[in-house]
Amino acid sequence: MIGLEPSLSRAQEYTADRCAARYVPEGARGLVVVYAGKRVYRHVDVDAYRRSVANHRDGLWLRLANLFSSHAVGFRRLQALSAVDQEGWDVHGRML
Repeated sequence: MIGLEPSLSRAQEYTADRCAARYVPEGARGLVVVYAGKRVYRHVDVDAYRRSVANHRDGLWLRLANLFSSHAVGFRRLQALSAVDQEGWDVHGRML
């Protein structure tokens, strides 16, 4: 049986991202550093990446990977941060 720990951890990650976005609005760049690495992130167009996430599909494998993961999938975290920019503080990321 799957415990609640991964879901709680994902929720905490989304909350931490929202807090960071509130106090450091340009913080999405920090997530890009985490995903791309300290040398490559300078070459990543964050706005283009945000636009590209609309093309990602939510298939079975993504849902399974997210179910067992303690952190949300990277593009979903950036989607949630984009929603903060557009809709304000009280938005929530997708859990599965």
